[in-house]
Amino acid sequence: MSIGENQFRECDALASITIPDSVTRLGASIFCDNTALTEVVLGNGMTSIPEYTFYGCSGLKSVIIPDSVTSVGKCAFENCTSLQALTLGENVITIGDYAFKSCSMLKHIYLPENVRKIGYEAFCENSRLTSFVIANPDCTINDVYTSPSLSAHFVKAGY
Repeated sequence: MSIGENQFRECDALASITIPDSVTRLGASIFCDNTALTEVVLGNGMTSIPEYTFYGCSGLKSVIIPDSVTSVGKCAFENCTSLQALTLGENVITIGDYAFKSCSMLKHIYLPENVRKIGYEAFCENSRLTSFVIANPDCTINDVYTSPSLSAHFVKAGY
């Protein structure tokens, strides 16, 4: 089952949502600019988080990306300015350009061993970020962050 793009865009009455395991695909920008959304539970049927899925969801506080997901699309969580907790599933392979840009409340990021590619500025403009761990020493990084305060806490496994 899939849910089409823009279905809940700017739906400010929606504060929480649980995507059941039967949903295998979300359309792009499905929750874009939904400022009231604070909680999301993603089902295990999903294999990707499309571009702009949660873009501008400024009330979103935490996200757990299930192990079934292998890719996080471009700008998927950009401008989620209240996002404090991010858990990536063990099977995420690619993180798109700007995927977590301007998530200014994020403090810690751990990227599991299967992550092979991190898109351009995927984690930039996250001023409170104090630790950033990439478990895969062979991961391709494309200008992942721009915060000078993070450089002392950036760790790539194997180095």
